[in-house]
Amino acid sequence: MKGVRATRWGSALAAVGAGALVSALVALSGCGGAATIDPLAQAAQVSGESPGAHVSMTTQVSSSQLSAPLTIGAAGYVDLHQRSGRFTIDLSGIPQLAALGGGGRYAEEIFLFPVFYLKAPFLASRLPGGRTWMKVDLQAAGQSAGINVSQLSSLGGSNPADTLQYLRGAGQVSKVGSELLEGVPTDRYRATIELDRLVQRAPAAERASIEQSVAQLGKLTRPSFPMEVWVDPQHRVRRMRFAITESLPGVGSTTTTLDAHYTDYGPVPAVTPPPPGEVFDATSLASRGLSNALGH
Repeated sequence: MKGVRATRWGSALAAVGAGALVSALVALSGCGGAATIDPLAQAAQVSGESPGAHVSMTTQVSSSQLSAPLTIGAAGYVDLHQRSGRFTIDLSGIPQLAALGGGGRYAEEIFLFPVFYLKAPFLASRLPGGRTWMKVDLQAAGQSAGINVSQLSSLGGSNPADTLQYLRGAGQVSKVGSELLEGVPTDRYRATIELDRLVQRAPAAERASIEQSVAQLGKLTRPSFPMEVWVDPQHRVRRMRFAITESLPGVGSTTTTLDAHYTDYGPVPAVTPPPPGEVFDATSLASRGLSNALGH
């Protein structure tokens, strides 16, 4: 029973990683122009023209296998042009991590697409050779499961610096109200994001390959999901909230909900990787986990 429980929590943490590190650690990117300007596509384009943004967010993971939702808070910044960022992650909303040892409330994450690095208290005694950072190359891990992460980044799903490109898959966008966020007036929009529409908007030469990658992701993720976006008078995103449901081994149906606030736009500090001597490369482990999740 203890082994089963550990497996479930391992899968739950994988869900946290997928949600918080891939979807939850959000940046903005341009979505391209159109003859008739969609307010969300316009907001993504204008926001992406800024060199960077400071972001605070809350990510919640819920599953029938969990007695209560897991909650993660994070704050940091993203370089929108270099597709990189750095965040401090508050783990206090996951009391189960105490069972893994290491203590401590905060973790650090660095991403330089397509690579991310994680330094967390529960990893301190588990990485070999006294290493303190865990590294995963998303492109290499995806290739083992038939997923081209670099191509998918053009759709928004795999690269944190491109997440708002999801808005190109909006089936219908509707304004649902206006709100004041931290003293800034905003218009609130609601849309349903459809992965099939994203594929159809991909370059023709890449469409077949992207469609294959999306089909692989479709084994884990539902083909559509709801999204809400708050846009300020300068056509910049001030808040974004969405929920993605996945099917993960040992956990079953899992829903990851992200609520991200963009408090500032402008230059941000340079993002650099940890010293190589402090890094353990866990890409092969991530590759096996993804392949198993997809039934390979």
